[in-house]
Amino acid sequence: VLAFGLFRLAGELLKNGIAFPRPCWNPDHPSSIPCPDSFSLPSGHALGAFMLAVFLSLLFQIRQIILISLALAILVALSRYFTGVHTTLDISVGSLLGMIFGFLLWRFYWKETNSKVN
Repeated sequence: VLAFGLFRLAGELLKNGIAFPRPCWNPDHPSSIPCPDSFSLPSGHALGAFMLAVFLSLLFQIRQIILISLALAILVALSRYFTGVHTTLDISVGSLLGMIFGFLLWRFYWKETNSKVN
């Protein structure tokens, strides 16, 4: 849980460092939900969803879990685009970072678990 939180914090720090404006801040591109006041790149929802999906997929390695978790992560990422609060770049970068962070989280968990067993 701590590692998951640290990776999410890293995404938020990156978001504030890049300071990319949200599309819904432009009056010509309103969103269908209240427009957040935080910056846009990377999408924190996409990052978190893909981090969890990759972690669960690698942890359990069961086809149904892999398909369901990745499908849900894709739906979360697409929902951010279709509500108008993120661009395709935002969700692409968030998804990629989430996959990387999910792998690192699994690697940390797997290594720690196996070192305690042996």
